[in-house]
Amino acid sequence: MVVGEDAKVTGYFFTSYGEAERILKIAQASADKAIKQAKAEGKSDEEAGTNPWKMARISSVPLDSAVTLVSKSTASFGGGNYFRLAPSEQDIDDALALTGQDDLAEGKVPLFYYADFTIEVDGEKRSPLYFRKSELESAFRKTNRTSDPPPVLVTELLAVLAEMVKPGGTDNDLKTLIFVPPKESERKRIECEKAGGNEPSFFIGQRIIVL
Repeated sequence: MVVGEDAKVTGYFFTSYGEAERILKIAQASADKAIKQAKAEGKSDEEAGTNPWKMARISSVPLDSAVTLVSKSTASFGGGNYFRLAPSEQDIDDALALTGQDDLAEGKVPLFYYADFTIEVDGEKRSPLYFRKSELESAFRKTNRTSDPPPVLVTELLAVLAEMVKPGGTDNDLKTLIFVPPKESERKRIECEKAGGNEPSFFIGQRIIVL
């Protein structure tokens, strides 16, 4: 949990291990730099403080748990904890290049897909939405070796989920959707659980705030 420039206490769920690792390294280096600067200004070790990120480790939670916390915090007003989803820089760049937009709002997660492209999952035809553009393209090439891929289309995770749970929805195409996580996610999930031992991956009602 971090306190941003808007004074909101916010926690972030990253859609890829690589992005979580990148941000953690930046946080660790930034804190070390601030401590070094404080000591150079003559502050004591106690005044300079310690690096709160040194003992941090990356954990994993299911996507539905993260989305639930994001949705509840977005719907609440007047303070409390806020949660955001954070895609990788590469995913954002790919989405902006395809849409021609200049920026992607914080908390928005791009998903990549082809129109009318399906894959077979447990004997059923499903319409996949990929978190990573390159993996969508790779999946298409595996099943369409002689065909040129169609244009890559972009949608947004929370917008899709909102449509899927909308009361009285009649779009049957939504029933065939499947979200395809980055390929390394399952392997990294297992590694994170082993590194955490018996500790749960996320504590509800407990937070460490970094000012």
